[in-house]
Amino acid sequence: EFSSRSAGGNWLPASAGEQAAYTELKRGSKGGQDIVRVDAKTGQTEVLVAAEHLIPAQASDPLSIQAYQWSKDFNKVLIFTKSVRVWRQNTRGDYWVFDRSRGQLTQIGQLHPASSLMYAKFSPTGKSVGYVFDGNLYLQDLDNGSTKQLTQRESDEVLYGMSDWVYEEEFTLRDGFRFSPDGKRIAYWRFDTS
Repeated sequence: EFSSRSAGGNWLPASAGEQAAYTELKRGSKGGQDIVRVDAKTGQTEVLVAAEHLIPAQASDPLSIQAYQWSKDFNKVLIFTKSVRVWRQNTRGDYWVFDRSRGQLTQIGQLHPASSLMYAKFSPTGKSVGYVFDGNLYLQDLDNGSTKQLTQRESDEVLYGMSDWVYEEEFTLRDGFRFSPDGKRIAYWRFDTS
């Protein structure tokens, strides 16, 4: 009854050469969602990523987009889907990257169980995606698909790259890692919940 709602849309990155434009989801073909560019001044729209490009191999329906983010160069979009609730928010799910220049859809962390990744984000270069799985940090290279585990939990009480339930509930702090501006380093939280 008292939950907050936010307006949709993501302002386009300045690196895309955009002036007062944003993207939002619109109903697309095959029951999916298109990601469209909206000119804030004129209201004109243009489909940037059509729903039919977001159909995984061996699937017949497009991904259901629950959230998305653009790479800095505006060439790739990271899609969050099939989310599940963790404590108060739906923060665990599946992530996919659509590369606009290649027309290629790639699942992030595909060797992990379904709906198990958290807080995925592009590196500043857009060449990799960092994420949390089972309390550890991972980095996936988008060019060759290789994945590297960056941390190793010492016990079930230790969490890397994310917060514990107290910080999530009381301070709305969930995502616990950040890339350096050049993308060569990652700063992260280590929580010992014992």
